[in-house]
Amino acid sequence: MGFLLAAALAAAAAVNGRLSGRIALDSASNQPPAQAPVSVRATLRLASLINLALATAAAVSFGFLVASEFSAGIRVIIGGVAFMGAATAGEWFLARQTFEAYNRLRPGQLTYGDYKVRLMATAMSVALPLGVSAILVGSLIDLVSGGAWNLDRLANLAVFLFAIALWSLQWSAIRLVLLPGKPAEFPMSDWELDAKTLALNMNTRLNDLLILRTGKSRIAGAFALGGGRIAITDDLLAVLSHDEFLAVMAHELRHFTQRKRTVRVAASIALIAGVIGAIAAWLVAAGSIAPFLAIGIATAVAALSSVPLVRIRRKNEDDADAAAVETIGADQLMSAIAKTYAVNGRLNESGSGTIHRGLHDRLLNIATLGNLGEDSVVRAIRAGSAVARTTSQVSFSR
Repeated sequence: MGFLLAAALAAAAAVNGRLSGRIALDSASNQPPAQAPVSVRATLRLASLINLALATAAAVSFGFLVASEFSAGIRVIIGGVAFMGAATAGEWFLARQTFEAYNRLRPGQLTYGDYKVRLMATAMSVALPLGVSAILVGSLIDLVSGGAWNLDRLANLAVFLFAIALWSLQWSAIRLVLLPGKPAEFPMSDWELDAKTLALNMNTRLNDLLILRTGKSRIAGAFALGGGRIAITDDLLAVLSHDEFLAVMAHELRHFTQRKRTVRVAASIALIAGVIGAIAAWLVAAGSIAPFLAIGIATAVAALSSVPLVRIRRKNEDDADAAAVETIGADQLMSAIAKTYAVNGRLNESGSGTIHRGLHDRLLNIATLGNLGEDSVVRAIRAGSAVARTTSQVSFSR
């Protein structure tokens, strides 16, 4: 029965990907240029939500039907692993079906391989916290069930310690998985020296500056990494002036000093989640609740834990923009952001993301921080439009 249900879920994921691909392609082909990206993005989001629902069903199928002969804790762990695997596999198939629509909207923006990796990495960024929570609760269930310290119980302890480590490291791991391109040594020593001097002026330290070689894909972005490192894509570096580059660096350097606050909140959330997980595990071991309910509790805790982190990251982005305005200037930051959107083929898109404001709203906020008028927003958009007009395939040649 369990294997039949798993096969049915796989078929449902295939149908979801197929239908989504057709709807996205129809939107890309027939809707007005201003509306098509919004429709395609909405289709992808809905398809991804359906994939997560199917992955949840797969977790229950494997954890409580296929693995019915195992202990309650092991079944919860298997369910968590099945959830992560099913969510990622669903996005792999979705990428195959929707790439044609994406490529029609943004010709040459991403290769199929990069597009597939980005969709799967995004799915993993959602599935990993939930799956790790299930592994944490599952190992706790068997740990608190009592009994002698035999080999099985020691294995449960090892899994529990591994889950704690994975929970602590997962945010950095997600960040690295989502990083585009291949890192390489930064090619401009004078600009790198200026960035390191800027870091000292901002009371922080830049240990390493990397360039991300994006190959045939066209991706603009900069990323603050662990260990005092910043990475910037070659496609973005190719279109920035020196002052715009420093504005981007100031934004990313500000993220270094924000880490302590984010870590404190994450540690508090992890502590609360651990206490709730321990209570749920104890209740399962005492027979007061079913293991299925423990998975639900773990999922709810993991989902809710992301809410304060998302809010902090939104606040951090505004704070980093303010630091860049104060250190370098509003005009330089605004034109750099507009060029980033232009290279990514998103200059004319509306709406905000999970972390960032929408482009127009963000530019207006930066203009306000720099005591500039709305004409500065127009100048920034023009700078981005110039990049979009002059090249369809940006290449780094400095």
